[in-house]
Amino acid sequence: MQPGRMDTRVVFSRRTVLSPRDRGAFAPILTAWAEYRAVSGRAQAQAGQVVGFEAATLKIWDSPRARTITVGDRALLRGADHRITSVGLPAGGAIELAASTDLGES
Repeated sequence: MQPGRMDTRVVFSRRTVLSPRDRGAFAPILTAWAEYRAVSGRAQAQAGQVVGFEAATLKIWDSPRARTITVGDRALLRGADHRITSVGLPAGGAIELAASTDLGES
């Protein structure tokens, strides 16, 4: 992995649990540099997915805090809030994440 490709600043956040009824708002847990790659709409359509959202992969440096990221977390990048849809195992000093956001959502 080339460090120069990590050119997108990402703020990862997690819900604060207030009670069983109120899960609370998202609060920042980690800010990191990431390599951002958008998944094309054509690739999504070929995979049988409805193309009403933007999908992307993020690669971040492996660290103890980065290893706590789960599919329940969010990533704020490029002015849009992304849901984390999968988290890969650490490999080669990095962790690869899949994320998506509804088009038009901010």
